[in-house]
Amino acid sequence: MEGLQIIAPKLDSYILPFTILVLLVLFIVQAKGTGKVGRMFSPVMVFWFATLAVLGLSILSRLLMCCWPSILLWVNMLFELGWKGFAIMGAVVLAITGAEALYADMGILA
Repeated sequence: MEGLQIIAPKLDSYILPFTILVLLVLFIVQAKGTGKVGRMFSPVMVFWFATLAVLGLSILSRLLMCCWPSILLWVNMLFELGWKGFAIMGAVVLAITGAEALYADMGILA
């Protein structure tokens, strides 16, 4: 809901009521079983991850066209390091997502 303020500043006064409404609906549906919440959100999640995959592949294809040797060098380094390389990349991803979650929490509290 925070994104509505950026996309449509005129809807700023509706953000809090919409948020409360969404939370109420989620809590009411969740009380009848988390399976119903899963069925509600699964199409949205499939669309979200498919969109991320398409955007990621398009960006990756553009990167491979302009600077593919450097990208392949990094991928090769990961394979040379074996499981340690993937553990390092996993730690980096966890650090980034943790920082993003912290930033999101700070935005909610501000």
